[in-house]
Amino acid sequence: MPNPIPFITILLISTLTPGPNNILSMSRAAQVGFRQSFRLNLGMYFGFLVINALLAAFNFYLVAVLPIFKPILQVAGAAYILWLAWTIAFSNSHKPAKTSRASTFWMGFALQFINPKVIIFGLTLLATFITPYYSNPLTILSFVVLIATAGFLATCAWGLFGSLFSKLFLTHEKVMNRILGLLLAGSALSLFL
Repeated sequence: MPNPIPFITILLISTLTPGPNNILSMSRAAQVGFRQSFRLNLGMYFGFLVINALLAAFNFYLVAVLPIFKPILQVAGAAYILWLAWTIAFSNSHKPAKTSRASTFWMGFALQFINPKVIIFGLTLLATFITPYYSNPLTILSFVVLIATAGFLATCAWGLFGSLFSKLFLTHEKVMNRILGLLLAGSALSLFL
């Protein structure tokens, strides 16, 4: 990679800005605490890792067929993100069954497979900054781990933020949930812009 600055910039901006993973992590941590929501973040990490490994392995093929699957990914991803937005916007922190189920490892893992931001982000980074310059599988795998770890650190940071400000979120629960729901809905709608 001739110039790592654009790669690092896109990596930081994409992982730290609001998206389904970060908002869900913050919302769940605000409801159940950082420690209880950590399984969700681990699931997101391993799902993100698997998605990026698959994208790296099939990069050249995916670049050719992604236009075919893009509308399907957009609709499925937007529908799921809108469902998350709805559940967050109208959630009640006094419903422990829903909260604990939503904080599972497998929920976080599965989210990555229909999260268009993760797929497009991974494909963009790999196709633009990694595979044109590196062909060694271990080097590419190192970048995959780096990208997934940056995403994991971002979701943990958002989760920690949600946990630290949980009293504020609980005091203004309905307003905060509506704001987070609107941010997620905006994320879903931005897929079509």
